[in-house]
Amino acid sequence: MSHAEDLRVVLFDALGTLIEITSPVDVFQRVMADMGYDLTREQIRAAIRRAHQWWMSPTRVPGSTSEAERADRQKYAAMFLEDLGIDHDSSLVDEVAERGNWARWVSVYPDVIPALEALGRDYTLVVVTNGGPSMCDAINYAGLGRYFQEVFASWSVGYQKPDPRAYNVPLARLRYRPSQACFIDDTPENVAGALDCGIRAVLLDRKGEHQGWTGERVSSLVEFASLLAKREV
Repeated sequence: MSHAEDLRVVLFDALGTLIEITSPVDVFQRVMADMGYDLTREQIRAAIRRAHQWWMSPTRVPGSTSEAERADRQKYAAMFLEDLGIDHDSSLVDEVAERGNWARWVSVYPDVIPALEALGRDYTLVVVTNGGPSMCDAINYAGLGRYFQEVFASWSVGYQKPDPRAYNVPLARLRYRPSQACFIDDTPENVAGALDCGIRAVLLDRKGEHQGWTGERVSSLVEFASLLAKREV
């Protein structure tokens, strides 16, 4: 296992580790209210159901370009407006789709900023996440972009975690060896994938749901920062 003094770069997952997505019901209730529509939460919930089922369907292939992601958001918005019974043209669909863009509505876990500020003093910080171009947007909308040298999303890398190449390609591009890296993720399979690549990897388990995990495990990113500290944080 790598020791802190050997580490040069820390790789972070995004969703569930740095940021979380706001409930689509909450998002679209705000969006529609801001646009002047007086709708109840139950109306929003009922209207969004079909669109959300389509969005989450395993048969949907997420867009891998900004244009494709925009088309997906527009389809979601059109289905939502249709099920609300609201007459809509392309301009209304576009407005609802962009106002409701999930990347604009992410929130940052409270332990994130203190950990990034501490770790950024000693290490290069990088995001390695599954997702499309909007994942990079989400990091920036959340105000986290300034902490990271680069954001590697699977759409640009070409591979999704836990595929070994999802970790090795970013490291190769940054000219780091696996032994110089540490990775943290809230998904055990992704942590195991990094370990298989020879990367020190830590499971983030904020809710204590993975008591059976036999590897390194922390309950917060502040604890993770202390684990890797070269000096007291």
